[in-house]
Amino acid sequence: MDDKTTAELMKVLNSAKSQDDISKYIAQLDADLANAGVGVYLARKIDEYGLKNSEAFKRAGIERTYGYQILNGTRKPGRDKIVALGLACHFTLKEVQTALSISGEGTLYHKNRRDAVLIYCINQKKTVPDTRELLETFEFASL
Repeated sequence: MDDKTTAELMKVLNSAKSQDDISKYIAQLDADLANAGVGVYLARKIDEYGLKNSEAFKRAGIERTYGYQILNGTRKPGRDKIVALGLACHFTLKEVQTALSISGEGTLYHKNRRDAVLIYCINQKKTVPDTRELLETFEFASL
């Protein structure tokens, strides 16, 4: 679907006859987004959550220039930066895991103690400062 024009995509969408058809269409959109790279994925998700990029970077504690370099693909974010952006924007755990997977970084693993704290914080919609504080409480490396 990636190479199709807007008109072609609308034709496919308008021809959907069932819930299964629309599910396949949405799954393909998600796959195309994942193939575009982590910067495109993060930019789209930030937009979906109704945030300005600059606000997302501020909440995540990411310097603005570096944040834009992540989104335009000139810099590759590390695992903690992706998690921080996810926390800042209140991404779901699945969305954070998808971003980590697209970037080639390891996904969060529930049997890893630090990752378990991060998973908890994502699920509880904690802020980045609150997450850093909780990591410090357990004597884990900060974000």
